[in-house]
Amino acid sequence: MKKIKNLGLIPIGSNAWLAKGEQPKSGSIVLIHGNGNEPAGIKIALNLINRNINWLPLNYALSGNE
Repeated sequence: MKKIKNLGLIPIGSNAWLAKGEQPKSGSIVLIHGNGNEPAGIKIALNLINRNINWLPLNYALSGNE
């Protein structure tokens, strides 16, 4: 973890990897690989975005806000 942070990266976990069939719920961190290597995840995410779900940026989760 220390090495990751020293590289300026933020280690996070997710409980909703869309392409693996994991379903997001309130407070979930959703993992989507938007680089074209995971078209199933992108398709599911686009469907979720169109359902008027309240998405929050990652910095919100990291700030400790509820």
